Amino acid sequence: MAVREGRSQLAGFEEAAEELGRTKQACGFRWNKTLRAQYEAELEDAKTRPKQMMRSHLKQALMSFDQLSEAYQSLKKSHEALKHEHDDLVKWLEQGLEKVRQ
Repeated sequence: MAVREGRSQLAGFEEAAEELGRTKQACGFRWNKTLRAQYEAELEDAKTRPKQMMRSHLKQALMSFDQLSEAYQSLKKSHEALKHEHDDLVKWLEQGLEKVRQ
């Protein structure tokens, strides 16, 4: 069942070997010699499924990236405005302190 879960055929042979008490090489040989033809369509489906899932995840990641980029730009503008306001307040306070000292 490893291939159905997106893992390699070798992982499937290892899993079968544990369950059947055989070597993974023996399981691989039996698969290639007799069983592959019976399960060819299922195997091809399992091979393409991860690609489809990856495309879906990639689309999601790109959308998330766009949203994060927009949020970052918005935060950057807000930060710049707050920094400017902060700098103005510091100047105003410094000017006030100078007048108090005089």
